[in-house]
Amino acid sequence: MIVTSEKLTNVAFASLSEYTGGGLSSFRRLAAMAQPDFKHLKRRVEQDVLILTLADSEIISEGVTEDLRLELLAAVGSQESPKVVIDFQAVKLISTTCLRALLSFRRHLREKGGQPLLCNLGPQVAEVLFTTRMVSPTPSALIPFAMAPDVPAAVNHLSASSSQR
Repeated sequence: MIVTSEKLTNVAFASLSEYTGGGLSSFRRLAAMAQPDFKHLKRRVEQDVLILTLADSEIISEGVTEDLRLELLAAVGSQESPKVVIDFQAVKLISTTCLRALLSFRRHLREKGGQPLLCNLGPQVAEVLFTTRMVSPTPSALIPFAMAPDVPAAVNHLSASSSQR
């Protein structure tokens, strides 16, 4: 018996349909879960540091904030001891709901032995983060997030801190 790729695809799809209980839409959902397509951030890696660049200029609604939180968590995935830079370059305005998402993400990273670092904070974003004592220009055990002026400085900081361990 000769098995063609078409037959193999049909068998795989039939098995997937049985497994997921659905047709093509279930297959597409499963494929989308395997390769996350982020709407609110861009992801790249430099010197073993994950850089997550926020794409929205305003992060103020509950819906966008929750979507962003889920994308941040998905971007880290199962990575152990992740070093993560969150780049705010495009962000002009955030609300307190964004702070909840950032704290949730930080807690997740800390549980995995990771550390986050914020950078490229615009004036209004920095004001919210400083006022709420989420960031500080100097390291403090009482402040949840460290910050850097830009991505290269953040990557250097995280790379240096991991080499000292």
